[in-house]
Amino acid sequence: MFVVVLGGLLLSAGCASDPNVEGARLDLKNNDYNRALENVNKALDKNPKNATALRLKGEILMKQARSVKKDVEKRSKLVQRSLDAYEKAVEVKPDLESRVTKMMRQSYVKEFEKGSKAFERGKKEKSAYNAAAQYFKNASMMQPDSTGPYVNRAFALMNAGDREAAIEPLETAIEMGADKVQNYRFLANLYWKTDRSDEVIALLEEARGKYPDNADIQSLLLNAYVNAGETEQAMETYRSAIEKEPNNKLYRYNYGSLLLEAKRYDEAIEQLERAVEVDPEYTNAQYNLGAAHVQKAVAANDSLRKINEKFRGNREQMSQSEKKEMRARMKKLSKKRESNFSAAIPVLEKAYNLTKAAGDDTQGICKSLYQAYVQTGQEEKAQSYSECAGFEDKTSSSSQ
Repeated sequence: MFVVVLGGLLLSAGCASDPNVEGARLDLKNNDYNRALENVNKALDKNPKNATALRLKGEILMKQARSVKKDVEKRSKLVQRSLDAYEKAVEVKPDLESRVTKMMRQSYVKEFEKGSKAFERGKKEKSAYNAAAQYFKNASMMQPDSTGPYVNRAFALMNAGDREAAIEPLETAIEMGADKVQNYRFLANLYWKTDRSDEVIALLEEARGKYPDNADIQSLLLNAYVNAGETEQAMETYRSAIEKEPNNKLYRYNYGSLLLEAKRYDEAIEQLERAVEVDPEYTNAQYNLGAAHVQKAVAANDSLRKINEKFRGNREQMSQSEKKEMRARMKKLSKKRESNFSAAIPVLEKAYNLTKAAGDDTQGICKSLYQAYVQTGQEEKAQSYSECAGFEDKTSSSSQ
């Protein structure tokens, strides 16, 4: 009986071992990947649910992938096939999961290192960035829960000049938790560069929620509001930002400039004055402050002209009290006009000197100075800026 039972056990053990699997193992040891695949596929033809053969096939394909040095796309296809085989092996035999996971970690490290080396080569040879992106893609397939390969793949694609392709991995990385400020900044820039501006605001509002005190995110979001024409939202955001950083000259300047564009001159002047208090050498703020005074003066002049036209057209029908009231309004507007033109001059002079010293174009400032001097009756001063403004001497005909 003992001999018979022992013989039965030996017979059972012999039947469990597939000669094709053993042959594949030997071929793999000899680095003969094609022959190893032939053998393992024969085993799977006989039994598609042979977990051992499926795991071995994954190992063969992964090692074959690593042997491919230059054709990165071919390498990626082999990696994908390897992962498919490993996945099927675990489905058939869940106990294999820990072993497969360990092998994947080892392969991940090797693939990530390949990507890093290719990225470094890209600094000298731009085409290497594409290879780096592919290596990082392979690494992300091996460890889909790791954010590093997605971020690095996005940066490799950006350096390769493929902005559109860089968006998806960077989006994935942020969704997975790689939500650093720089990743938001890069993704926002990619959206702008690829005509997806409608997605910028939503992204940056999300970033602001996570980094409410970050100046870079704040500035990017404000610019996004302005570029999208959401001026009121931009101004509200600037108000909040200024409450936190009252001495931030950039916030003051941008808020004042938006107010100026909205023709809210007094508020614009207040913000721009604060900006130049913080930095008297802030050329753009000096120029916009002068422009705010000029535009306020022009608005007063327009109102004065309309009232004057109404006065002349209805003078005969007006009572003495109505005439007196209208004259008082015109006098007040005339003073307001002259006061604002006068206030614009020293600010514009400062902007002119700063701009000229920097070697930049001064024509716009000269036009504003010419107008301000003419309107305040300073013809000689106006004439000194006429050439810079691109004008001939018009002082005699421009004065009002």
